[in-house]
Amino acid sequence: MDDTSINLALRQHQEGDAELGHFFAALHKFIDRTKPKFFDGKLPPLAMRLEKIRGNRVGEYTPSDGYRLPHSVTVDPTKVDDGEEAAEVLAHEMAHAFEDVLGILTPNSHKRHSNEFLDAMAEMGIDTVPGTGRHIGYTDRTWVDWLKENADLNLDKAML
Repeated sequence: MDDTSINLALRQHQEGDAELGHFFAALHKFIDRTKPKFFDGKLPPLAMRLEKIRGNRVGEYTPSDGYRLPHSVTVDPTKVDDGEEAAEVLAHEMAHAFEDVLGILTPNSHKRHSNEFLDAMAEMGIDTVPGTGRHIGYTDRTWVDWLKENADLNLDKAML
């Protein structure tokens, strides 16, 4: 089974979950809409995980390495306040996936945040500190308007 088949099968399973299916469905749809808007559709199908992450990280991207779930983005639901914050964390991790697609993601590069990563975040209108990757606000209305355009997903209600 290839990466795409695995990730699509996982998505179907997650969206059918009685407790969290509605939240997974909303976040998967958000990813589907965000990929062509900001990443020219160049990202592979992404597996999504909601689970606790050690330390102070709120999200993480795991590249396809042949051993773990390929191309996965993780959000720690215990560290986000609402669905919009979860979407912003997903966008951050999608920028890491973009680094991977470009072939510039190397071991531990998530600690440095490349220029391509920073450019992707800037294109989305999310102001990001070089080096740390911490979000410090918005450079313009791009991200805020994108969230409004996707209000039909009810990201905040989906988290409840």
